[in-house]
Amino acid sequence: DMLCTTHYIRKSVLKELVLADLQRVTSYVKEHEQEFIETANECSAKAVQKTLTQQRKELDKAQNRINELNILFRKLYEDNALGKLSDEQ
Repeated sequence: DMLCTTHYIRKSVLKELVLADLQRVTSYVKEHEQEFIETANECSAKAVQKTLTQQRKELDKAQNRINELNILFRKLYEDNALGKLSDEQ
């Protein structure tokens, strides 16, 4: 059986790791700027498309519900007008 022990990392070591990673990324971007821009634009376009698709689904659902309510209100009005439903109902 292995016991779980507490682990820690010093703040200075963490800063060095983060700085090294940032330098690696910025170096890549400098060397492959156009590719990076295209990739970033593609990711952005995909995110926009996903959001748009979700919003279209929500709009369709809301429009369907409005149509259902319009039908219900029309039927209730007609039933009331024809005396099938009292004003209280």
